[in-house]
Amino acid sequence: VCVMPYSNYSFAMALSDATIPQVIKGLNQCLQYFGGVPLVLKTDNMKQVVTKSCRYEPLFSEVLQQWALHNNITLLATRVAKPKDKASVENEVKIAYQRIYAPLRDKVMYHIDELNAAILERLKLHNEKLFQLKDHSRDQLFKQEEQPLLQPLSSSPFVIKHQVSAKVQKNYHITLGEN
Repeated sequence: VCVMPYSNYSFAMALSDATIPQVIKGLNQCLQYFGGVPLVLKTDNMKQVVTKSCRYEPLFSEVLQQWALHNNITLLATRVAKPKDKASVENEVKIAYQRIYAPLRDKVMYHIDELNAAILERLKLHNEKLFQLKDHSRDQLFKQEEQPLLQPLSSSPFVIKHQVSAKVQKNYHITLGEN
């Protein structure tokens, strides 16, 4: 789940696992959904993203730093055990369970792409729903106030590149492939 801070305009996606390639895939989809790149990304302290948490200068994984450079975005991490740092996301997760997960829980889906398509349909309804006691929605507020402040998307989405050190064997062969 990703949330824009002012409008609470949100994005949600199901991932097959929480490995860094899946996280990067989700972040790329998030930027596409928002139609731009925010100046700052504040992330939770999950081990795939933050290698060493620190209140002032956390260390991020090399892949996430490359993703941030590619998208010209500053990375911040929430403080450990401080849910106040991510209150809007925690609230949006709760709302996502109520408005997205609950209506889909009885449906049978055979592929994650099918699930994500259903999530996007429910997400669109959620973002377009008017706030209680107000005459505007997350979508309207996002398009009026936040979207103009986003940086343009890069020409191509970030792709993880692998680097391998290989040793030439006695028979002058090397083995290429991922471990």
